[in-house]
This record gives sequence, structure tokens and C-alpha cells, in this order.
Amino acid sequence: MAILCLSFALLLGSFMARAQDGNLLVNPGFEDPYVNQGGDPVRQVAEGWLPWHLPPPPDAPTYMNQQPEYLPARPDTARIRSGQNAQFITSFFATFNGGVYQVVEGVPAGAELTFSTYAYVWSSAFDNVDVSELDGDVVVQVGIDPTGGTNPSSAAIVWSPVTEQYDAWNRYAVTATAQGSTVTVFIRGVVGAPAKNNNIYLDDASLTVAGQQPPQEEPTATEVPPTEVPPTATFTEVPPTATATEVPPTETFTPVPPAETATEAPPTEVLPTETFTAIPPTQEMPPTATDTPVPSATFTATAVVTEGPTATPSNTPTATLQPTIDPTVFKSTITHIVQPGDTVQRLAILYGSTIDAILIANNLSPQALIYVGQPLIIPVRLPAPATLTPTPLGQQPPATATPLPPPPPTPVPVTVTYVVQVGDTLSRIAARFNTTVQAIAQLNGIVNPDRILLGQVLQIPLSNVVPPPAAPPTATPAPNVPLTYTVRPGDTLFRISIQFNVPIGQLIQLNGIVDPNRIFIGQVLRLQ
Repeated sequence: MAILCLSFALLLGSFMARAQDGNLLVNPGFEDPYVNQGGDPVRQVAEGWLPWHLPPPPDAPTYMNQQPEYLPARPDTARIRSGQNAQFITSFFATFNGGVYQVVEGVPAGAELTFSTYAYVWSSAFDNVDVSELDGDVVVQVGIDPTGGTNPSSAAIVWSPVTEQYDAWNRYAVTATAQGSTVTVFIRGVVGAPAKNNNIYLDDASLTVAGQQPPQEEPTATEVPPTEVPPTATFTEVPPTATATEVPPTETFTPVPPAETATEAPPTEVLPTETFTAIPPTQEMPPTATDTPVPSATFTATAVVTEGPTATPSNTPTATLQPTIDPTVFKSTITHIVQPGDTVQRLAILYGSTIDAILIANNLSPQALIYVGQPLIIPVRLPAPATLTPTPLGQQPPATATPLPPPPPTPVPVTVTYVVQVGDTLSRIAARFNTTVQAIAQLNGIVNPDRILLGQVLQIPLSNVVPPPAAPPTATPAPNVPLTYTVRPGDTLFRISIQFNVPIGQLIQLNGIVDPNRIFIGQVLRLQ
């Protein structure tokens, strides 16, 4: 009996210690150590927490609902809100629905609990870690299962509202009533579109009994000072100073040139004192200036009025001016036939365009509804290469318009079927058939060129099968292609291939590139 009482006392003491701290979670700050929970890719999760994710539905695309990668945030300390570490969850060109959870025991039955965490989301089709561009529709939620279950799909879980926020730490919170002495808390991240980079950082989680969080009352105290600031007693105290009455005759400052003030020693002493009291005078000037401030206010008012009338010409920002495409940014267009699985966002990522530009170019609604087989005009940032000059562009076609008509008739409709073999990549296949990764991806509706499956059947465009005899005419643009090119910020192999009309496969072979997605600023590439 004594042993039973002792063990009960220890459990009670453990709970009381957590209750005094207020936070019922184990390792709420996602600090070290991190435990390898297996999986592919790796799942390293902060001690006290467990990973979870929902598998893809049957016949889903390869990018859908993949298991995310779990890692500690360090050594990237810029994504740690407090402490020494944070939980990092990420995917690359893939969506996921998952996160972490923790089972909490010893909770007072019937207690109203509040669970919260801070999350930082960065999702982008590009690699600027400070800005989310063409994001993957990432949302974060927190939930409480008041029954203590561990099924993330359970209807018993009370979830926080769906919230989509990027590039800053944001707090997510939910409140639920415990049905027993055990509850489970969940953190869920959902990536809706396969953007290139999808990163979620978690830190500073908290599970407390509702009512034990008075910190939220402190911000209300900040409202009191503002009320005291306007009626600052300093203004009321300054007028009484007799020195202030002497200061208004600031004319003494103007008569400083007369040497009489210099000859009199006392005045010189008065001046320093006035300089010290010059601060109140400035505060008293408003009263003296009360006669003049009115006009001064009229000046400011007139400024506002001038802005008012300017608002009347609001006819100028007509909707017709906004839906235009900047020709200095998008210098050409290409035509894409919508394939199964295509979305405006994926096409913007594929071609380095933007959603707005595609919507404007095709007069699409904000919902961006498109259908299979629909031809879409895609604005691109680089001038069209010689092979694409048949598009309505008046920049480069003049000289190349004559050689282009002969090749297109025969090669364009020619395709061949190819079955993906072990070790194949789109870049290798493109090089083998003297075509481009973009052409294969476009023809087969491939969203992520880095993911193809063994045994997958691909249609390969053979636009260069008949052109061997057409090589002589193309010798004219060859002199315009430099021997080398130095990679600049924002460059990709796809853009460089379009800019210089050089197939990606040729660039890869000439430069011994292992990963077509990794080139570096300042890297010198051979083009011939």
C-alpha cells in the first residue's frame, strides 16, 4: 500500500510540475535530440513527437501526397523562432498532407484545453528563400483529439481554421474539451500544388488549460498608455513656466547680431538657460501658433483636398490598363495545348511565366478554368528561338522567317513511342532523340520533369529527324550564338536553351552536367 501511495504521489507530482509550468507538452520547443523514425525520405523528428502523413489515393499522379521529409532546422538558424532548434518538414516538386502529433496523458478530464504552435511557411517555384512565389497552396492547421486517438483522419479531431500564410512566423491555435485523461494534439501541413520548394518550420508549441494564459491580457495594458499620451501633462505644465513667457519673444534670437547682447554678461547666461528651456518653448509655440496653426491646418487640408480631387480621376486606373502584359518582361509567347492534369499554375512554373500573365493573355476568369485540348497562349520572358518564330512576334522573325517554313511541315507531326528504361531521365532521353526536355514534357503532360517511372510510355517528338538537309540554312544564325555563356541570376538550362536555340541535351553533354536543375551563377557553359 505504501508503494502504491508513493507511485501515485510521484505521478501527481509530475503532473503538478507540468501544471505549474502551464505547458502540458513534452519538448514543446522541438529541441534536440532528434529521433530517426525511418521512412523514405528520412524522418528525423524531435523527441516527444511522432510523424504522420496520409498516403496518395489509388491511381494518383506521382507527385501527389508523397511522404514529406522531416529534419531539424539547424544549421539554418534563420528559421528557428526560439531555443536551439525547430522541426523542419519539406517536399520537393510534390504535395503532401501530414505533420507531427503527440499523445498527452494526465490531463484533467473535462478541462478546456488550448493547443497552439508557431509555423513559418516558405513555398516557391524559385529559390529565393525570403519570398514565396508561385507557391504550392500550403495551409497549416492544429488540432486536438479529445478522446486521445492517433488517427489523423478521425472525425473526433477539432481543427483550427484553414489558414494560408507565408514568409513569417504565425500562430495557429484551437480549443477543445478533454473527454478523458488523455488527449492527442496534431499539427497538419497540406501542400495543394507541386511547387518546387515547400518548407514548413514548427516551433514553440503549447498545450494549456484554458484560462491559464493571462499573457493575452498584457497587450490590453498597451491601450492605456495611448490614452495617457494625448493628455500629456507636460504640455499643461510647460505653459505655467514663467521662462516660457519670456521665451515667446524669440525676437531676442533674431537680435542676436547686435553686439549689445554680447556685451551684457547676464543675457549671455540667460541664453543658455533659454536653450535648455527651449524644448518647452517649442511645446508652447503651438499655443502661440494656435492663431497660425489654423491656416497651417488649412494648408494640410488643402493637400488632402488635392488628393481628393485626384481621386476623382479614378477613371484613369480603368480595368483596361491593368490587364496588360509588360512587353519588357514577357518578350514573346508560345502556344500550349492543355493536357490532362494541367493547371494554370503548373504551366506558369513549367514555362517560367506567371499566373496573371497567362490569365490576361487568354482572357481567363480569376478561377483559371481550363480544359483538355484548349490552346493557351503562354507569355515567356525570353525572345522566341528561331524554331519558335512562327508565333506572332515581330522581334526576331524577320531574318529567320525565310528558313523556318521548310522544316516545320515534316518534322512537327512526327513522334515515336519510347518506354522508360532503368537509369533514364528526360534529359538523357531528349539528348538521345535530339529534342528538348520541355518538348517531351509538354507532349506528355509531365508537370515535374524530374519524375518519370520505369516502364512509362512516352511520346517523343522527332522535330529534328528530317532537318539534316536544312542544316545549311540554319548556318546563318550560328554566328550569333557565342561559344560560351556565363550563368546569371535567374538562369535555368531551359531558359538558356530557348535564348540561344540550343537543345538542353546538347548543353548537358557539352558541359558534363549531372543534374540539369543545378547550375550556378558565374558558371561558364559551352554552347557549341
